[in-house]
Amino acid sequence: MTQRNEQIDRSRLARIATLEQLLDVYERTVIEQSTSLYEERHQLILKKNLLSSQGEASIDGILSVSVDGRILFANRRFAELWGIEIPLGIDASYRDVLRAMARCSKDSAEDFQNRAAIAEDAERRDEVTLSDGRILERYTAPIIDDDVGLLGRVWYFRDVTKSKRSLRLREEFIASVSHELRTPLTSIRGALDLMAAGVVGDVSPEALSLVKTARTNCERLSRLIDDVLDIERIEAGRMLLRLRPLELESIAERSIEAMKPYGNELGVHFSLESTAPGGVVCGDGDRLIQVMENLLSNAAKYSPRDGEVHVDIERRGQFLRVTVTDRGCGIPREIQDRIFERFTPLGSGGATRRTGTGLGLSIARAIVEHHRGTIDFESTPGEGSRFYFSLPEYRAELEGPGG
Repeated sequence: MTQRNEQIDRSRLARIATLEQLLDVYERTVIEQSTSLYEERHQLILKKNLLSSQGEASIDGILSVSVDGRILFANRRFAELWGIEIPLGIDASYRDVLRAMARCSKDSAEDFQNRAAIAEDAERRDEVTLSDGRILERYTAPIIDDDVGLLGRVWYFRDVTKSKRSLRLREEFIASVSHELRTPLTSIRGALDLMAAGVVGDVSPEALSLVKTARTNCERLSRLIDDVLDIERIEAGRMLLRLRPLELESIAERSIEAMKPYGNELGVHFSLESTAPGGVVCGDGDRLIQVMENLLSNAAKYSPRDGEVHVDIERRGQFLRVTVTDRGCGIPREIQDRIFERFTPLGSGGATRRTGTGLGLSIARAIVEHHRGTIDFESTPGEGSRFYFSLPEYRAELEGPGG
């Protein structure tokens, strides 16, 4: 009997020890989980405060809204831009804020609210004009969770009134100055042409040389005006293209023919080879000739006397590529990464023919890209350069009605 009691006692002690161990493990687990939850909560609070601080430091007005129409966040800049008071708290309603915003806008309340809907998954950027004349750039994007889906939407507002006004004044200034320069330039060029033709009497060889120099600089100034206006149109998004099917080989031939006199002055001749005869692109002929003439004039300008500028047209997949190759001085490596930027001269510091505006390649790139094409180059200093651009080949059977 005593032995059995001892066994029962030992069994009880074992169960008690096991329970104590389980309790210890449970306590440690609870403590660890509590610590982890505390740390996670602490991190979430830090992140929330950090995001809130960043939002308040932003120059943009920020408004974020949940999918059920509650305001999640609105910074002080948002309230300042719209001149409205933002309701706070868990029940703060987007609907009330939206009504107040609509009253500040020149748009009708219906149009404004249609462009401020929460339940859409697209990003959008536009402008809204306020009743006091200010212009706000408006950007909006959905707030999406990979698991849950659409959570809400965020809006960013920035006051662009001053920049818009400055841009308009710049456009008006450039247009006015260009007009005021063209009028006397036309008169000067006409007078110089009359003198060079001997209409006003015989001109000595020395004087004729000066007349030709003056006429060349008139042409240069005229090109500069054209380039500045083109850059202005491009930056303002006002480059209009008259697109129609064009034979690319014909564009190249016309460009070469137009550049022959310039090549003759420099002692440079042009050649053309095409492995894609009849290749057609959908483009603006005048603009594509402008691109070709820019590449041809640059190639001739930096080629040696008696040099050759070769033009090659080939088909590459669904594109037609035009390549202009010269054996001139090449482009210095230190400017190759910014060759298509404005006011970047092509030649080396000692180039004697560098008379361009530094805008031509920037304009050429914009024209090509407006044709859904690409432009690039390869150049080795001292050996020459290859500039090439590719345009989508036009195939009438693929375009469809109205294509």
